[in-house]
Amino acid sequence: MPDKQIEDLLTDDSFVRWITGRGSKTENQHWEEWISEDEGRKKLATQAEQLVRLTGFDKLSVPNPQTELKMFEASVRDYNRQTKKSARPRVGKAPRTESFFGAVAAVVVLLVVALGFYLTFNAGSRSGSDVQQMIQHQHTTVYGEKKSFKLSDGSLIILNANSHLRYTASAQSGQNIDVWLKGEAYFDITHLEGKDQRTFNVHTSDGTVEVLGTEFVVKTFAEGTQAVLREGKIKVSVGEDTTGSKATLVMKPDERAQFVSGSRKIDLQTVNTLVYTSWIEDIWHFDNTPLTEIAQRIKETYGMDVIVRTAALKQKLLSGSVKSTNLNILREALSKILDEPVVQQSDSLIVIGLRE
Repeated sequence: MPDKQIEDLLTDDSFVRWITGRGSKTENQHWEEWISEDEGRKKLATQAEQLVRLTGFDKLSVPNPQTELKMFEASVRDYNRQTKKSARPRVGKAPRTESFFGAVAAVVVLLVVALGFYLTFNAGSRSGSDVQQMIQHQHTTVYGEKKSFKLSDGSLIILNANSHLRYTASAQSGQNIDVWLKGEAYFDITHLEGKDQRTFNVHTSDGTVEVLGTEFVVKTFAEGTQAVLREGKIKVSVGEDTTGSKATLVMKPDERAQFVSGSRKIDLQTVNTLVYTSWIEDIWHFDNTPLTEIAQRIKETYGMDVIVRTAALKQKLLSGSVKSTNLNILREALSKILDEPVVQQSDSLIVIGLRE
């Protein structure tokens, strides 16, 4: 059973910031861990998110009735203490404090009910397209899974293994689209012009990638976020300073940008984009790729820890392509390329090479 009620979440600034994509890295991690621990929490968070999206609750400053009531109680008690010594109750008359307090409590209840009607009316007065635009969809993949889906404007998103993505459900003409990503995803965004033009923003805990129409990959990992541009143009924005300004960089095709939360530095390199995008075709392409990077990709995709036995193997650079749809086929292909044993010793461990 959830340890919070829906009103607790709606009055929690941290939760509202997270659910609307404005949370800090720490807040995002906290709430993602919180919902992952209990199915009831996940359902409750989904209900709260729908209310936030439908009512614009995140844009309102709504007082907490319970907090206001407690403050009023404290004021009444303080008033009673101040007047107790000088005020003598009239004979045959009951003290009026309780009845007065009950009346105020009733008013508070009426205010809460009125707030409910206000929020409901606001949601009902929105057009169908406006409401649809605020509702968000979520997609999650497990280890070894890949998921593809299209937006209503024809834009294609492919979510790689062990990743989570949420986005605005509608892609109406001229309406901006925001996507929140944890993991890795490929984007093929439809280019629109004139009155239909809109921005497409991919948010990670480290920064934002802004798009007009292009093909690119965004990946988040422990050390930060990377964006690889295959075609078109994207703008990366990171690291607000004390003045509120951000470091920005417009990328060109065949470039990779890497950036980290809390830093205004963006590392830019020219790369072979096939290395970073071939997974959408169920192929891993290597171009002088260190074996340690391949080991990390196996862990990210299949959830398997990989041990590379020797220092020489760790420095090994691989070039070529292998099928990635089946872990056993991938393991055998790597063994042939390396001319070394690649052995799966358990459900969570792969060992490459013999002992030194």
